[in-house]
Amino acid sequence: MNARVLKTGTILNKRYEIKEQIGDGGFSLVYMALDLLVYRMVAVKELFPEAYVTRDVNRPNLIVLPEQTE
Repeated sequence: MNARVLKTGTILNKRYEIKEQIGDGGFSLVYMALDLLVYRMVAVKELFPEAYVTRDVNRPNLIVLPEQTE
C-alpha cells in the first residue's frame, strides 16, 4: 500500500468516506468517496505536493516537510 494514499474507510470532515483512489498527479490525489450527508458518490481531490508534504501511514493528516535548501 502506498503511504501517500488515504486508507479505504477514512472519513474526511465527518462527511466523506474514502472508497478508492482514482487519480494521481504531481500535486494531487483524487478519490472516489461516499458523501454521507446525501448518500451519493463524489470525487474528492486532495492537494498533495510531494516535494513539500508526506503522510504517516497510520494517520490521514499531512506532514509538512522541512524547507529544502540547495
